[in-house]
Amino acid sequence: MVYKRVGFNAEEMNKKAIFIIFPVLLSINLNAQSIADSLYKLAWDKHNQRQFEDAAKLFEKSIQQGKTWAGTYLNAASSWAYADNKEKVFENLNKLPEKGYLDKDFIVLWFSEFYKYHETPEWSNLMTTFNVKIDDFYNYAKTIDFQKLTKKQMLEDFDTLQNKLLRVSPHLMLKEKVYGINYSDYFSNLRGEVEKCNSTDTFAIILYRTLIVCQDGHTSFSSLNPFEHLNDGENINFCSSIAKYEMLYNSVKVTSENIPKFIYKDGKYFLAKEFIFNKIKIPLKSELVSVNSRLPKDYVLENIEYKRSLSWDFNNNCFYSETFLQQDIAADTIVNLIFKDKGKEYQIALHLPIGFTHEKISSIKNGFVFYWEENQILYIRMPKMVNGLFYANEILKYKDYEITKIVVDIRDNPGGSDYDWSDMLCSILPDSYSPKIKLGFNKENSKIFNKMEIFDYKDFPELYLKYIVSETGFEHEGQENIKYKGNIYIFFNQYTYSSAGSLVNLCYYFDNLISVGEVTGRVLGFGTNPSEYELPNSKIKFRIAPTIDLTNVENYQDIFHDKPEIRIETTIDDKILLYDNSYSIEYIKNNDPYMKQIMKH
Repeated sequence: MVYKRVGFNAEEMNKKAIFIIFPVLLSINLNAQSIADSLYKLAWDKHNQRQFEDAAKLFEKSIQQGKTWAGTYLNAASSWAYADNKEKVFENLNKLPEKGYLDKDFIVLWFSEFYKYHETPEWSNLMTTFNVKIDDFYNYAKTIDFQKLTKKQMLEDFDTLQNKLLRVSPHLMLKEKVYGINYSDYFSNLRGEVEKCNSTDTFAIILYRTLIVCQDGHTSFSSLNPFEHLNDGENINFCSSIAKYEMLYNSVKVTSENIPKFIYKDGKYFLAKEFIFNKIKIPLKSELVSVNSRLPKDYVLENIEYKRSLSWDFNNNCFYSETFLQQDIAADTIVNLIFKDKGKEYQIALHLPIGFTHEKISSIKNGFVFYWEENQILYIRMPKMVNGLFYANEILKYKDYEITKIVVDIRDNPGGSDYDWSDMLCSILPDSYSPKIKLGFNKENSKIFNKMEIFDYKDFPELYLKYIVSETGFEHEGQENIKYKGNIYIFFNQYTYSSAGSLVNLCYYFDNLISVGEVTGRVLGFGTNPSEYELPNSKIKFRIAPTIDLTNVENYQDIFHDKPEIRIETTIDDKILLYDNSYSIEYIKNNDPYMKQIMKH
């Protein structure tokens, strides 16, 4: 037998080597990634079981095994914070800007476990590092051209938005009945503007107006934060294009600088503070009677697509907002205002300050808990629904005190997380409480609840809603509490919203919880997290509130769930005094009409 020597072909051998080695490497990489993901999941399990040190170590091990997402360092830092290991907290936090994680505001606002470090030098240095890198990003974003869309792409994006709003939001049909707005016609008119517009930035403003006119705090852009996209692995140019939208919307926003501060009362607006304009002194409590030759309520109605978070006054059948001049999109650059006071008239042409710059925040202050010994009242001030464990721990300090009343003050609280008021209540009450509620939704949303029994809502068939029966509330998981069984008074006002509104709503089901305040004119009640969507061409993400609370409803106004059990009729003087004192302990003790009312209860 003759053996033939086979020639050596380097290129072919290289291909074969790659072919042979690549599956091996792929197998190794997949195996490493699988280990990293398993460790990451196990870390979360430990964190949720409050085994924080074990969780932190597992998060770090998942990074060592190849978990590349920068947010894993944030999770590790969070667990170390709960384990009170400051050195390890900052070891991980300092990795974030280094690894390209730049969502500083998210960390500052929502990670309450870091609040205890906010005044430390280490935190200050971290914030400085973040700010430098964030400034670098925005300076780069300014050099990028605004996203260009064809007319076809604009129309496709707009149609996606309006179709989702009409099919998903159960709020729009209710608001058509209450406000007298035909949203299909309104959106059709806005679409006509899209057909005529020739620039993407003009189109972007129309998109914003479309969401604003829905007048729902949970129906909005879900995020124009470019750093969320950066964290998800999007390239810097795409993230810069999102930043351009953010910068555009900030550039058309009216700020609060040098504009009148109003108090709304019974369909009228009054100055909360003396206003000085070109040496003209307009007295405190002067009534605003005209805005651009219109009644104030008519001006507000004409601009409902420019100002978010308007309230509805059922008694006067109108929208209102004490900050209606601070429009999210400037409808005017100059407003002609006429005030009257004691028979004297004041006319001014006010240039609105347009262009908003985000404050560089670096710390958050909690509310506070104090014991009013003379009256045996425990007062809890929660300005936001965050850091519930802080309040829980503060409340436990008073477990041996004689307490006859508890006040939870959530006036001006815009929301946050239901978990935080749940943590707070669990430190007070000895038992869990989970009332059954009716959650209504459009047919489009039935798939969200496909594992539950779905009913047709027949009380108001004109709303075309379905509903499920669900449980909500708060549940003890062995937390220590002060075993209080007396009344808990929940103070709220027109600026209480979202998860804070859920706490107000809980009062309707719980005998010991008593809501105290004034109607908000906004839809509260229980709900679910907003559904998120993305426009196909601009890639802008938006969200829609998919449910509405239909429990104990007899008329449209009941669906707002904003009626207090103890109603406070605040006077103009009451509101002015609060403006000047802002929930100080002295104000609460001596001047607060809410506190005076519950002292009689």
